[in-house]
This record gives sequence, C-alpha cells and structure tokens, in this order.
Amino acid sequence: MSYLKKTFLAALIALAVVGCSQQNGGQNFDTQIAISDQGFATLSQLDWAGYTGQVHPDGLVKFQAMLMPGIEKMVMGTPADSINLFGKFYKSEVIQSMAPAEFFTEIMTMVAEVSPEIKTTFSQMQNTAIGGVAENDSLVHIMIKTSMSIGGRAIEEMNIQSVVKTGDEWKLVMSPKIDGIGLMLANALPR
Repeated sequence: MSYLKKTFLAALIALAVVGCSQQNGGQNFDTQIAISDQGFATLSQLDWAGYTGQVHPDGLVKFQAMLMPGIEKMVMGTPADSINLFGKFYKSEVIQSMAPAEFFTEIMTMVAEVSPEIKTTFSQMQNTAIGGVAENDSLVHIMIKTSMSIGGRAIEEMNIQSVVKTGDEWKLVMSPKIDGIGLMLANALPR
C-alpha cells in the first residue's frame, strides 16, 4: 500500500474514532454496543440458531432470498427428489419450505462443516467496540475494531455493526461478514 493511501486510511480511521467517541452529542450507545457484542459472541461460538434470535428478521429473509434462486434452479435441473447443496443432500421440498431462521441455521451449519476455516476465523475473531453513531432514532451504527487470523495471517480491520430498533427492542442488522458468506454461496449456485 502506498504511503499516501496509508496516510489517508489513518486519517479516515482517526476521524471515525473521534466522531464515534463524540457519540453524537453525548448520546449513550451502551445498549446497542452490548447487543453488538452479544451478536459477535454468538457468532464466535457458531451458534447460528442463537444468532437468528438476535438479528432483525429482514436480514434472514434477505439471506434466504440471495440463495433461493440458485437452489430452485438446482431443484428444477434434477429429476431426483433431493439436491446436493455444497456436499450435503437435502430433500427439495424441505429446503424450499424452510422458514428464514431455519434456512439460515441449516445453511450456516453446513458451511461451517464443509469449511473448517470459517470455524477458526469466527471462533478466534476479537471485536472491540469503538463507539456509535445514530443515523436516526431507530438505527445506530457501532464502529468495531476486528482482529482475526485468516490462513495464519493476522488481520485487523474496522467494521460497522448496525443495530435497528423494532418496537421496543434493538436487533442486529445482519453482519456484513455473514452477508459476504451468503454472496459467495449465491455465486457458487447456478444462475
């Protein structure tokens, strides 16, 4: 990375940290940070079913919607009553009728089984909340410093975990890391 890019990145992170430390005019984000921390703790344990209870339902619907077109093409393309999805066989009608939370749990459990590096990455990931910024009364973005090892290489990065208010409770917006896994899976399916 060039010196100019490193300097720009350092300045951008410094501005974000200062902005987050201001916590939007003295606003306290302890509740949202605690929810974010709990979500990361659940992910580090690969407790996919537990995570579905912490995530806003729209994220689960979106995850399923990303994968279903490819799965449906697989179902139409096979005369059998089951499909081989990333090394695991599923009854076609069962996978097509799963509720979003059940679908997410099943798919992520299967991914962790066939891709051990995901287990290692999530279980060793360390997240530290830097602060928060309210976009409005029902959406808060928590800035997270993430440290992890991928393929034996230490990585530190800044992430955003958004938290959305639904009724009287706060729920996580689906983690961008999980969205990334969903996109990779969707790209591996027929189009």
